[in-house]
Amino acid sequence: MDKKEIFEILMQSDSVKISEAVKKISEKNKIELVKKPEEGLLMFRAVESVEESEFNVGEVLITECEVKINESTGYSMILGIDQKKAYDCAVIMACIEADTGEKEYVLNIMNELKAEFYAKYKFEKEVINSTSVKFDLMGGQDKSGAHNKA
Repeated sequence: MDKKEIFEILMQSDSVKISEAVKKISEKNKIELVKKPEEGLLMFRAVESVEESEFNVGEVLITECEVKINESTGYSMILGIDQKKAYDCAVIMACIEADTGEKEYVLNIMNELKAEFYAKYKFEKEVINSTSVKFDLMGGQDKSGAHNKA
């Protein structure tokens, strides 16, 4: 599992398991706060589907934090306001970067969170797909398109 995937999973995962891992990490490592958890705004961009041009949808509220463990930096950015989770996620990232004795434990937690995340994603996708409308199956229209002529 690469750092990008860990970062994405942390942002969207349950903070209880993350906090438990941070507690174990902090028992054996000195954690230095580089940038305290702080709220900010981030421009959210999307790609228009027809011309595939980027456009700014608007700003989203984030909380970011940066810490160090053994001279290795950990950074996190999460959606919304949650200073504790931003701090905890930064500690996890620093732990992985620093290759502490808890790295294997943390990676096991990340695999559990990944499985939970994908199970939740699959369920949500199934719910959304069950509500989609298939227009080619809807009745009441002349397939020749004659109804569109004036």
